Amino acid sequence: MLPKYHFPFVSGEESRAFQVVSSNMFPLIEENSYVICESSNEIVQNVPVVIVSRQKGIFINRLQVSPFKEGEYILSSENEGYQDVIIKTSDIDEVWKICGQISYDINHDTKIKFITDSLKKINAFVEAKKVKN
Repeated sequence: MLPKYHFPFVSGEESRAFQVVSSNMFPLIEENSYVICESSNEIVQNVPVVIVSRQKGIFINRLQVSPFKEGEYILSSENEGYQDVIIKTSDIDEVWKICGQISYDINHDTKIKFITDSLKKINAFVEAKKVKN
């Protein structure tokens, strides 16, 4: 049996916490944190969710209806280093709407590295534009 805890800021009858094991949603959701979720029967476009698939595993992404093929969804990440994932509707067993995050990480080095890397990308883009003009 799974341990139980009542989160006072979650209004739904059914809630669950999932550990985040990837940085694909960084900086919105930090790796090694926990997302607090409510069970959801509906799929809302572009809202961060946890998708549980008995065939494919657990995904923490933004969910969008695929404009290319009926019966498919696109799982997109916040972090540009990750590619979109296509998942069939038939492979989705559970959808959990993310309503909070708990992090115990007091090390901010990853955030500073992300900001530094982002600034380097922006500077390289600006310099490339200057050369063309």
